[in-house]
Amino acid sequence: MSDVLSWRWEGNTVAQWAIALATFATAAILLRVVRDFALRHLRALAARTENWVDDLIVVVLERTKTWFLVLLAVAIAAVPLTLGRDGIRITTVVMTFAVMIQAAIIANRIVGFGVDRYLLSHGPDETGAATVRGFAFLARMVAAVVLLVASLDVLGVNVTTFIAGLGITGIAVALAVQNVLGDLFAALSIVLDKPFVVGDAIAMASVEGTVERVGLKTTRIRALGGEEVVMNNADLLKGPIRNYRRLAERRVVLTIRLAPETAPDKAARFPEILQEIVVARTQVRFDRAHLARIADQGLEYELVYYVTTPDYLAHMNVLQSVNLDILEHMRREDVAIAAPTRVVIAPSPPPPPGVAAPADGRQITGS
Repeated sequence: MSDVLSWRWEGNTVAQWAIALATFATAAILLRVVRDFALRHLRALAARTENWVDDLIVVVLERTKTWFLVLLAVAIAAVPLTLGRDGIRITTVVMTFAVMIQAAIIANRIVGFGVDRYLLSHGPDETGAATVRGFAFLARMVAAVVLLVASLDVLGVNVTTFIAGLGITGIAVALAVQNVLGDLFAALSIVLDKPFVVGDAIAMASVEGTVERVGLKTTRIRALGGEEVVMNNADLLKGPIRNYRRLAERRVVLTIRLAPETAPDKAARFPEILQEIVVARTQVRFDRAHLARIADQGLEYELVYYVTTPDYLAHMNVLQSVNLDILEHMRREDVAIAAPTRVVIAPSPPPPPGVAAPADGRQITGS
């Protein structure tokens, strides 16, 4: 029996091949058992906890393929064997591609896990769903390129030239599509920072309306006039954006001008009247009312109050009722609104005989 075990094949004795076979079988079984055991217990743990770390570990273990565990067991069993140059090269190539494929599967699932968590927390119809899927595709492409370059490097291929060419190509493509990339990253900024979401009423310097869709490159806004306005994401974020949906309350500033001949006692009491008018209303918070300035045009009062609801219709109803009450009070108190001062410039009439005309030929009258 000892003679049989000492026979040599491919540089190794029968005993060494038998040990390698036993090592392979043991390693394959243990790797599968350990994976299944860890997966079962981690699933139970993930069901009881709220954090995402154990969920991610479960995802990674679920995507660890059985064929990869078998090839890993083969690599473990081949360690004590004496392999020739061809054997080492074949083993290296097979294991390199096995690791690359397995890593690509896991990386793809990790990206999908991140997308699933985003959609779960924000809803499938949220603003950033399409944007997140687009960047998930780019992340998968980057991971595939990195794994390919790493695999070629392990196999002994000189990847320096390849990486340099890839970098130059990337720069050329980036310059060619820089506007598109700017819009893509602007879309990512909208997703992460959320200055607005679909359904928000927003206003900018050039357009005012309701956001209907946010895409990878453009955002579609339904303007107040009914037309659809399509704006590049990068241009959209260049200026200030007013989001009316997140409006908590509305500040209203009214300026009322009374006639300059208003009696002092009525002028002194007018701020109190304004306060009484505002305080008598619901969903309104009075701020101040003052005689702000005295000018040639009249006595200028400033009334400031807050409508404590973002509803625009409620704001307009309050504004209308306040204005009507102010008019009613002015009628009762016989207080007049300041009349605008006009300056009329007219040609001067011809001077009497023997009188010199004005230098500019005009006369000025005020009313």
